[in-house]
Amino acid sequence: MGFRFRKSIKVLPGVRVNGSKKGVSSLSVGPRGAKVNVGRKGTRTTVGIPDSGLSYSSYQPHSSKRRSRANSRSQCLYQLSSDQEVQQQVGMSPLLGIG
Repeated sequence: MGFRFRKSIKVLPGVRVNGSKKGVSSLSVGPRGAKVNVGRKGTRTTVGIPDSGLSYSSYQPHSSKRRSRANSRSQCLYQLSSDQEVQQQVGMSPLLGIG
């Protein structure tokens, strides 16, 4: 089992900065019973009844225009192969020196 490190610092009433061994991980804002936590990967909103243990939480990932390197590479290879197929079907392969 691995060790984890986490630290939460109260900046103002209702505002916390959460940190881990890699640095600042998220920012939590809200009064007791309602929180919005904005992190690197997305936003979590939690509403609950204090001291009851009853709460509702929803998560919304940030939309990312960047893709992972492996995903981008596979998409490029797929696009290249489909472009070559189209060129062969249209008859442009001899003109471009492909195939």
